[in-house]
Order: sequence, then C-alpha cells, then structure tokens
Amino acid sequence: MNLISGISHITFIVEDLEKATTFFQEIFRAKEVYYSGEKKFSISREKFFLINDFWIAVMEGKLIEK
Repeated sequence: MNLISGISHITFIVEDLEKATTFFQEIFRAKEVYYSGEKKFSISREKFFLINDFWIAVMEGKLIEK
C-alpha cells in the first residue's frame, strides 16, 4: 500500500504575476491554461500552468510574516 499516490499541484505565491509568467514560460516551457484576470476566485489573481503533465498554480500576493 502506498501512502502517497501522486501530487495534484504546487502553488507559488509571487509578488509579480507577469514576471512569474515569463519565468515559468521561458525556463520550463510552461503552457498557461488559466488566468483569473481581475476575477478573484481565491484571495488574489492567479494563473495555472502545465509543465508536461504537472500543474503549477501561481498566485499574486505576499506571505504574512510571523
């Protein structure tokens, strides 16, 4: 029995969504598959990418420091 059978996706929190888009597309040849635009279904603007068959979520914002 396997405890973990896979990973759904990884979410990156970034300060600049456009710079992150350029990074993932140029470095990893990521394909953009979703962009929320100004609609916020989560807490901020976000994009989803596919790198091969792996999902990457990129969300604009700042982490809260403790």
